[in-house]
Amino acid sequence: MTLELSTLQQWIVVLTGCGSVASVAAGIWVKLRAESRMLAAQKIESDVKLLKLFSEMMNLAHARGAQVVSEQVLATALKDPTISALIASKSLDIADLAVITTPVGVAAQDAAIAAVAALGKKHEILRGAAIQGLETLSTWKEPVAMPFLDELKRKGRWGR
Repeated sequence: MTLELSTLQQWIVVLTGCGSVASVAAGIWVKLRAESRMLAAQKIESDVKLLKLFSEMMNLAHARGAQVVSEQVLATALKDPTISALIASKSLDIADLAVITTPVGVAAQDAAIAAVAALGKKHEILRGAAIQGLETLSTWKEPVAMPFLDELKRKGRWGR
């Protein structure tokens, strides 16, 4: 069986087209896999940032503001030989001595408790931490924390 030149040319055109389509499809597949990996990495990065911000929010909910080092307290304490000896023997941590945690107002604390609950409700990755934090907060801030804790445990629809 002999192929005529025109038939051969037609097959070459068809095969070239098929090769081009296959090449484009392979390129798209590779690009989609790369984008999928990039999205997964971005999700992880986003979760890490969310967890960091959540932890900061928990400090506010616990009525703890920024921590500052008091140079004056540190300088005065280090002049005392007894305190210097305790620090040297590691019986006293210098951070316990000179780091001061600023207080947070009641409104900011209450808002932070509500925010902790809302974040726990919205983000599955935070739900367990939010429940644990609200359980701890409810031991001394029960009127504020308990309604949010109960709602979070029931996974109600508030805040959506």
